[in-house]
Amino acid sequence: MRLAVDARELETRPTGVGRVVQGLLEAWPIDELVLISRRPIGLPPGLASRPALCSHVVYSGGWMPGALWEQLVLPRAVAACGADALLAPGYGMPRFVAVPTAVCMHDCAPFARRQDFSWREGHRRRWNARNAARRAAFLFMGTDFAAAEARRYLGIAPERCVVSPWGLTSGFALPDQSSVELVRGKYGVNEHTVLFVGSGFQRRGLAALARRVEAVARTVPGTQLAVAGRGHVGAAGHEAGQDTQDGSDPVLRLGYVPDLDLPALYAACGVVAYPSQYEGFGLPVLEALACGATVVGSRSAAVVEVFDEHATLVPHEDDHAWITAISDALEAAHERDGASAAWAQAQRWESTANAVRARLLESLAATP
Repeated sequence: MRLAVDARELETRPTGVGRVVQGLLEAWPIDELVLISRRPIGLPPGLASRPALCSHVVYSGGWMPGALWEQLVLPRAVAACGADALLAPGYGMPRFVAVPTAVCMHDCAPFARRQDFSWREGHRRRWNARNAARRAAFLFMGTDFAAAEARRYLGIAPERCVVSPWGLTSGFALPDQSSVELVRGKYGVNEHTVLFVGSGFQRRGLAALARRVEAVARTVPGTQLAVAGRGHVGAAGHEAGQDTQDGSDPVLRLGYVPDLDLPALYAACGVVAYPSQYEGFGLPVLEALACGATVVGSRSAAVVEVFDEHATLVPHEDDHAWITAISDALEAAHERDGASAAWAQAQRWESTANAVRARLLESLAATP
């Protein structure tokens, strides 16, 4: 099979969707892969040395908005490279494409959490999702919760959903102590640091987390909140939070942390917090656990489904429960959970790659 891949998420620093692309490509069985993007991209570390890559195609149109490029350039590129199928990892697909297409529907946040998106962005994302639900050979996702959301908001039949848990991309494992100390010096974090990694959507509850960490600091001196992720950098190079009365920022703003530093950053902090109200999986939780971190998170449906036995999960709106859980975790910072780290390290992408590939081959066999 020659498989075309919408690889736009590899053009820049990868976040959630980019992680899925990386993981699938690193684990993909031997096929001819054609990566299609708007601009030159670097290959994921696990793919660069593999003979599966047929060709890396970069088409013009980098100046186009992504939505236009997806509808106008991507289908022509798929046809031009002679692909048998298309892998679309980011919620949407071209309306007119002549090959079976697998679409990753990570969640249905544009429907369930409309307040997180502008009117224009929300409308675009909902149109993309509905288009994918109508035209894709199948949708795939990482949890039963995400599949239930696709049925609820998109009306897609259960047999057109492939559910297989996400895994770890290369590099996420227990770091050595020298790397941890190096990262502590570089980013100014320590065992009294509560770390959040991810984007700042309203559902992620960062404002509430900042208040809770401030409350913890009154009884556990030295406690601080650090926020890592693209899109939060303030004027001083740190993420912007709510200023104190003297104009200082009580939150340590790390900006985008490169993958080389992220495992040690997870391990360097006392707690990794994931106060998200709505998720389709929760990859930062898996990554943090694999790196030996203690995780406190919200009891949102998908996070409970995947991590209930491996992280401390508390009600999203319960300030007291959050403050108690963070305090307890900081006080026990030296008592890391080796069993949860081992479980997380065993979660790989191979099963998902094989499941998606098998369904694509079935779709090809059924195509006249």
